[in-house]
Amino acid sequence: MKKYRLLLFLFLLSAPCRAQRFHWGQSIPDDHKATCVVSLAYGMYSSDYMFDGNQPGFIGPGITTHINSRYSGTLNAGVHYFVGRRISLGFLMLYENGGGEWQENYYDGSRYGAYRRIGTYKRQAVTAAVEMKFIYTHRANHMFYCSAGIGGTYQNEVDRYDEEYSLSSYKNGINTLGTSLELDNNKEHLNMYISPIGFSAGNTIGFFAELGIGYKGIINAGINVKL
Repeated sequence: MKKYRLLLFLFLLSAPCRAQRFHWGQSIPDDHKATCVVSLAYGMYSSDYMFDGNQPGFIGPGITTHINSRYSGTLNAGVHYFVGRRISLGFLMLYENGGGEWQENYYDGSRYGAYRRIGTYKRQAVTAAVEMKFIYTHRANHMFYCSAGIGGTYQNEVDRYDEEYSLSSYKNGINTLGTSLELDNNKEHLNMYISPIGFSAGNTIGFFAELGIGYKGIINAGINVKL
């Protein structure tokens, strides 16, 4: 159902594109004029994964870290409207999830340094962002561009402690986190993306790839449709 809602949302956003077409490159034939581009892509190593989801957490006197982590990558879909021959403005939605196990650097009676598993975690993040592209060069069937965007991310994480750890006097006595085996945490934060280079090839249906850093990931690639 979520996929159908996303497709319907993109269809409604692209309605003005179908109503009025714009010639976005002088060397593009008349039968390939476009007002906007709808895209679907997949990115790896987003800012949420690199700077948050893959970093140590602090839920006790010992440092907790992730092990056996799983990461989905970042699925993103959006639409860009051309407002000139070299500039387009767009809106994107992005989703990613991950999970794995927690381990803790705990005090074994004489020193910190021993590690033990304390539970599992599941994390998912949804980002909505606006973006601008500046086109370096464009021809009939390819173009080079850079892009930058800003948006907001909603992140949910569910941590489930192993029963043995949760019931130990160490956790309840020092950390005072209670007897709950599961903690549900939500947060929102500002997110950004910048890509110094991107490449798109194809006419009505094409392929594109970008290198950058931020909510899309270090590398982001997918397909687009010019309308």
